[in-house]
Amino acid sequence: SGQPSLVPDLFRNENGLVDGNIYGMIFNVRGAAAGGLFAGIPSGALGNVEISLEDVVIQDIAANVPEIVAFATSTGAQQKDPVGSVFQALNVTLMDGSYSGNVVSDAQLVVAKNILESNSTCFAPSRLSITRNSISAETIQWVEQNTTSHSMGYMCGGDSLFHVNKGVFGLRLDGAMNSSFSSVSISNVVNTGESQHDICASDRARPLHPGSTESKYVGGMSRGLVMSGGENVRFRRVSIKDVTSTNMKATGLEILFQTSSISGDVTVGNVIAGSKSSTSSAFEVASTASNLNLDIETM
Repeated sequence: SGQPSLVPDLFRNENGLVDGNIYGMIFNVRGAAAGGLFAGIPSGALGNVEISLEDVVIQDIAANVPEIVAFATSTGAQQKDPVGSVFQALNVTLMDGSYSGNVVSDAQLVVAKNILESNSTCFAPSRLSITRNSISAETIQWVEQNTTSHSMGYMCGGDSLFHVNKGVFGLRLDGAMNSSFSSVSISNVVNTGESQHDICASDRARPLHPGSTESKYVGGMSRGLVMSGGENVRFRRVSIKDVTSTNMKATGLEILFQTSSISGDVTVGNVIAGSKSSTSSAFEVASTASNLNLDIETM
């Protein structure tokens, strides 16, 4: 106590929360779940069939989901380094528009400059792939010339690897089929992430992540149970309570997109939206969902 931390500010996690999208449990078809929520069951999808969950408690799921804004490339992609980490545009830009870097961004720039210089042999003998680097010459010029302006646009809606920000979930079901969930309790789901950055509303920004399937930024949301793009699923004695977002919307149960043949009983209570959003919903059902036979009770 009272001793200075040995961890530099850049790497310190003061609140101890995960700084990315987090799930109490997630059921997804084979493959990564880093993109947007399923609008429907993908063609050729494998797995996520005949799931049975019974007498399961999901609780105390908390994260602080930040939006990491990236510079856009000339082709409309995000600027990243060779390992896929975003060059965090706003985190290294001062109020006057000039660059103020850190050891990570400086290293990203040094590597990118060597990649872009045609006469550089820095990476010639290396087996490490540099194909994912997309940090541009304009970014390097902005830094080296110490200017306060540039013409680059912004890419919004992602995390530090530019995965789609979707929020904090108690239970996420993407493309689940022929499955049952009985006596499942979901509680204390919390997201302290901020609402979308102001710059993402400017005409130089793309506010939605290109991989998102939702109509607006949802990274700061807290979501009890979300089912998207599935069919023939039954819920029995499923309870969802104490779902809280500090700054954005909170929901208890969401049935989204092309989801069909969902039945059973779900109880939802104490869903609290953040101070920057007056919206909280015990349950939301998309107009595109069909053949629903759900008994939803609020408490």
